[in-house]
Amino acid sequence: MTHLFHGFNDTKKVINCQGGIILKNLDLKKIVIVAVLIALFFVLSIFGTINFGSVKITVQNLPIYIAAIEFGPIYGLLVGGIGILLNQIVVYGFMPTTIIWIIPHLVFGYVCGIVYKNEKFLVWSSRL
Repeated sequence: MTHLFHGFNDTKKVINCQGGIILKNLDLKKIVIVAVLIALFFVLSIFGTINFGSVKITVQNLPIYIAAIEFGPIYGLLVGGIGILLNQIVVYGFMPTTIIWIIPHLVFGYVCGIVYKNEKFLVWSSRL
């Protein structure tokens, strides 16, 4: 059996798992930060909402923004998708409509990362 985290500070190694999956640029720090962002998304989706009558203010998507901007569109997609999946399963249980609630967060995380990646130069140059 290959040790998955052997030399996890060296992100250039290719790690072979038993199932034949090859992971490139495995960075334990990035995995832990994304896991914390998923947990933060889950907590904010339950407790991060302020209601003013018919107006609802929420900060639940903040971890998706952070993941997409810091690590790219795939990580934004993961934080949004896994976070809302956990929310749906814990709050409502696994229902036939669960996938309908997951898709917008997947798309939101991915699009946020793509837009930031393509517009990064314009955002920073406008501050000069």
